[in-house]
Amino acid sequence: MAAAPLDFPFHIADLIRRHITGGLSAMEQEELDNWIASSPRNQLLFRELTDHQKQRQALEERQAPDVAAYFLKVRIKRQQQQNRQRRARLYYLAAAAIILLVFTAIWHFDAREIRNNKAGTNTGNAYTVDMQPGGKKAQLILAGGHTITLNGNVDTSLLQGAVTIRRGTIAYNNSQEEVQYNTLIVPRGGEYQLHLEDGTNVWMNAASSIRFPSRFTGAYRTVEVTGEAYFEVARKAGTPFRVTVKGTTIEVLGTAFNVHGFPEEQQVYTTLITGAVKVQNGIKAVILRPGKTSISAGNDFIVEDADTALVTAWKNNLFIFKDAPVTVLMKSLERWYDIKVEYSVGFHTDATFTGEISRDVPISKVLGMLEKIGIAKFQIVNNTVIVLP
Repeated sequence: MAAAPLDFPFHIADLIRRHITGGLSAMEQEELDNWIASSPRNQLLFRELTDHQKQRQALEERQAPDVAAYFLKVRIKRQQQQNRQRRARLYYLAAAAIILLVFTAIWHFDAREIRNNKAGTNTGNAYTVDMQPGGKKAQLILAGGHTITLNGNVDTSLLQGAVTIRRGTIAYNNSQEEVQYNTLIVPRGGEYQLHLEDGTNVWMNAASSIRFPSRFTGAYRTVEVTGEAYFEVARKAGTPFRVTVKGTTIEVLGTAFNVHGFPEEQQVYTTLITGAVKVQNGIKAVILRPGKTSISAGNDFIVEDADTALVTAWKNNLFIFKDAPVTVLMKSLERWYDIKVEYSVGFHTDATFTGEISRDVPISKVLGMLEKIGIAKFQIVNNTVIVLP
């Protein structure tokens, strides 16, 4: 039976994988031979993908081809063991993932029209329920308790005092009115941008909130955050900017940084992109330099090198993971798609995920691709995704 157009690259990738491992039937080998002979590019790709030395080098360097944002960049990493048979299985699994990556990238450029026309088609998995990705939505709670529902998908403009609300962004303008403290709450499945009165820009991730004044007065510019936010702080000499999250205080003069501190997690992660910040937790403090992350829990600090592209990916409408356990991967999907994740009895895997996922695709696309590379199997029941062995 011929593969459907969107599944064809994965079908060929599977044939090549099984060619490497010696598992093709005579009919499948003939199909693969015909595909190889159909164009010089296919011949070149086949030689590269079956080059043992090149595949091992790619695995050792942990590299993968770039893939258009609509698709996933994936790699499977298993715990290394001394057993040769185990290492061989690891090699073939990872080689198959690299093959899949190459075909995904090629298919994006050669079949863009098919992809656009059939963007709603799932990847072959019979999901009867689907969840669309999150979008620009939030609630603004004013000092007096009045709540304004913000919907960034509607092109509207609202002026209320010194507050301007436009498509996906709320801006506070310089005003001499009485200082009032407002709270911006971004639900699961949402994101929003805030422009503070001093010129500081804040990007809020899903399941996050920020409490802030309508204008800053006094010696410090202070806001309170839960969840995750990215700050580009306007420089204002003599008036440091402070962010408090779960007992940790981040102090800056003018810089860009990401803070991650969800209520259900013990740690607070502060990652510096540019400038310098002081992170304080109780009586302990540390000065961060660009490219560093501080991890605070209780009264303890750890400072590590940061992958800033990974940390700020959400702001650029991507998920990026590096050696992420399934539980970490699913927690991110849970917040963005506003779903509940459950693990079936007996589920256990040592597989980790490294790659990119666009935040623009329905969850069926994401789960279908994860199934294809062997991360796990999934079932959707109402608003719950069940992770299966």
